[in-house]
Amino acid sequence: MADGLFPFSRGTVTLDMMPVAMLVTVPLLSLSIYLVRFRHKYRTHAWMQGSIAALLMVAIIFFEIDVRLNDWRRLAIPSPYYESWLFPELYLHLLFAVTATLLWAYMIGTVIKNRPIPGSRNSSTARHRYVGMATATLTIATAISGCAFYWMAFIAC
Repeated sequence: MADGLFPFSRGTVTLDMMPVAMLVTVPLLSLSIYLVRFRHKYRTHAWMQGSIAALLMVAIIFFEIDVRLNDWRRLAIPSPYYESWLFPELYLHLLFAVTATLLWAYMIGTVIKNRPIPGSRNSSTARHRYVGMATATLTIATAISGCAFYWMAFIAC
């Protein structure tokens, strides 16, 4: 048994923190989109998105260190899904996660490059909105698939 955050989990503390981080990220991301879309709080949106990106980056770095230092597969072997659905779920999650990460990097890069004036329209506004919604959708899909993978690997017995 690993010394995780939750008594019912086989995961490490870092592995147990990832679904918590994702479950916190989704409402914050939704609030940020709501604030910019309906309340025109551009600076608040920018601050929230930057904070979410920074927190996710730190969480991902700690997660990657943990999975390389600790053998997560050993912890997941007792799962009834280990020989069936666990790895297809992992690959689906990675598809969402890698794509979302690339889009987050693209969004941050274009915002830094274009430095839009809050509330102003420029040539990148429509693209920002479209790619931003795709990024948000993939981030939510990452959270859902990540929580499903976490449950299948470290909770199910």
